Amino acid sequence: GNTESIRDVTFKRESPTRHGAEGVEVEGEKKSRSIGSPDSIETSAEHQASPHKTPAPTMSGSISTKVTKQEEAKPRFVWKRKRRQDDDNSTGQKKLTSLSSNLLFGREQEVQELQRICEIAMDQDQPRQACFVHGPSGSGKTALCRELGQWTMAPKGDDGNSTAAPPQKFYLVEGKFDQYDSHSMPYAPIIQSLQSLKAQVDAEKDTNASAVEALQRAFQDEGNLLFELMKHSTMPDDESVHSVVVEEEEEAEDHPTMNRRDSSLSRRGSDMNLMMASKRMGMAVNHFLREFGTPEHGLVIFIDDFQWSDPSTLDLILTILNETNNGCCLFLGGFRDLDGEDNDDTDDACRNVHNIEEFIGQLDNTHVAKICLNNLDESTVAELVAKSYNLQPQECAQVSAAVYGRTLGNPFYVQQCLDTLQRTKAIEFNLLEGRWKWDMKQILANTSVAENVAYYVVQKIKSMPPHVLRLIQLASCLGFFVDMTLLEKVYTSPILLSLVSEGDQIESNKIDSPSASTFEKAVLVAEEERLLEKVGRALKFPHDRIHQATYEQIQGDCRMIHYELGCFLCEVYGETSKSPFILLAAAQMNRGGCECVTSDSVRLHLMRLNLEASHVAQKRSAGGLAGELLSKGVDLVKEEDWMNNDVYSLALELHKLLADTKATMGEFEKSNTCISTVLERARQPEDTVDVLAVKGRIFNFQLDDQNCIDLYCKALEIIGIKMIP
Repeated sequence: GNTESIRDVTFKRESPTRHGAEGVEVEGEKKSRSIGSPDSIETSAEHQASPHKTPAPTMSGSISTKVTKQEEAKPRFVWKRKRRQDDDNSTGQKKLTSLSSNLLFGREQEVQELQRICEIAMDQDQPRQACFVHGPSGSGKTALCRELGQWTMAPKGDDGNSTAAPPQKFYLVEGKFDQYDSHSMPYAPIIQSLQSLKAQVDAEKDTNASAVEALQRAFQDEGNLLFELMKHSTMPDDESVHSVVVEEEEEAEDHPTMNRRDSSLSRRGSDMNLMMASKRMGMAVNHFLREFGTPEHGLVIFIDDFQWSDPSTLDLILTILNETNNGCCLFLGGFRDLDGEDNDDTDDACRNVHNIEEFIGQLDNTHVAKICLNNLDESTVAELVAKSYNLQPQECAQVSAAVYGRTLGNPFYVQQCLDTLQRTKAIEFNLLEGRWKWDMKQILANTSVAENVAYYVVQKIKSMPPHVLRLIQLASCLGFFVDMTLLEKVYTSPILLSLVSEGDQIESNKIDSPSASTFEKAVLVAEEERLLEKVGRALKFPHDRIHQATYEQIQGDCRMIHYELGCFLCEVYGETSKSPFILLAAAQMNRGGCECVTSDSVRLHLMRLNLEASHVAQKRSAGGLAGELLSKGVDLVKEEDWMNNDVYSLALELHKLLADTKATMGEFEKSNTCISTVLERARQPEDTVDVLAVKGRIFNFQLDDQNCIDLYCKALEIIGIKMIP
């Protein structure tokens, strides 16, 4: 690649004030830089240095940049903020400042740095740009990246001001990795980003014809695969996606060899080979970005929660970013620092964070920056609290000191703390005096509890009415994003009434049974309390901490809840490859664990479901997911299954497919284990042909030509073809 070096730039504050001169240390050389007022709605781009110069300083403490050769370029745009409701800072009674604006408080320099990177990314003559934002949970990583969508890029004139020319258009789209559900949709963050883009373009179809045409071109040729994946990730009644006919899928369904389920080799056409499928997915996304990402409508892709990333999607993103021509596209990634956290998934996430550092090091063709966000200092929290209640910092100094002492300046928990104080009437608006009043004794009592900083989130969840609690707990089991139609079916199902805490109250007639009207009321309350947000036809949690806390507050056996949810999905939507939720059903039942497998009939059902789901995952170019599903199925196979005529073929198929999948992914040791099992348990020589071919392919990968030829000859001899020496 064209990478010259990795340069770490450390920024140190010279003044305790939030606005003013900043000290910048670069390799022992100190420079000063003045930052303008962050309250300006129109900001000059003069602060934007060229990409190979020192980036603007941040409050967070550090920015790291992987430096690539790129030309000096003067800022070509003036960034103008879009008008939003939060800008109307009227006095009198109003709701607390929005969560997103509070999370951004004190991040003016980071916003400017993202604007600088975005401006470079929208220039086709510059290398591709990527920026990774990391910090503790609640530090405002997501809000910072989303902030780019709140600004426009107005062309800059010779006098330094914006011109009358129309602003340069770019679309901010986003997806995220899910801590609790990474198996129900292959390449979920990428597909979510495409769905977000399609929704934005559809909303402008009457005013932005060029974007509509570009989107249509992007989904043609190689990009057709992306439409196929979008189709399978939505409900069947989503006509906006299903109106597009994917001819390639129809051809695959009509092809006799692709419908055979008795041989792993019979399915290994060009589309079914997992290695080629993964490459094909990368080609599809890169084609899409080249066709859509133009100066007329650039693209900013934000993928959140990299600490929960899966290997397949991470490999795909690496392929995308190492493409030499991606058009006008900026890639943003967010990941959480997990120091001090303690849950069952932390170890895996810490390994993922380490993998992210290695991942960034492999980006040879991309200019990469890293921004670290830390908690806010006490003076900034004082300004945040004052702004929230339209006061001067000195007027609410005691309140802000108590809030800072409880939250240590974490923006998300500052917001949750203020919400709790309002909900408990420790802070309330006095209509007679026309100002906010507070009770310091009550505030101190609320801010001195001996719990962790998640206390306020948990208390808010516990205070919800039973029908709302049931809604958000079921949603937390299904994932960060949940289809509303699916959630309503689950919520109103009498089969699932006893799964969460509301069940006992229903049986004792304390509340009415869930219905469609109860569901709608629960959604409204959850939205008002900022526990859920509507995104199109789906609901999502505003923050992963809310998702995590909601899930952890479930009183019942979570494993049994997941198992029953999987059974419900199979019953309502079926368990064939045509089921829209077969991957989600398999993921839910697998999360139930062995404790839920109480009989051989249940065990065999789960084996078949994993096998069927693996076919769907392979068809959607998700080899890693297919391997995980097959592994779950193989783990359920018992020794006596090989002697049972009704189960033998199922056990054999699971092992053969897993051997093939793992070999294709380069996991030869796991593949050889499955091959050895089949060679030991196979009843007929013909049953070993497929795994012998896989073993030969492994020898071929390892450049062991003689053993490869010998195994292929042995396999051919079994099926009646004898090679001439």
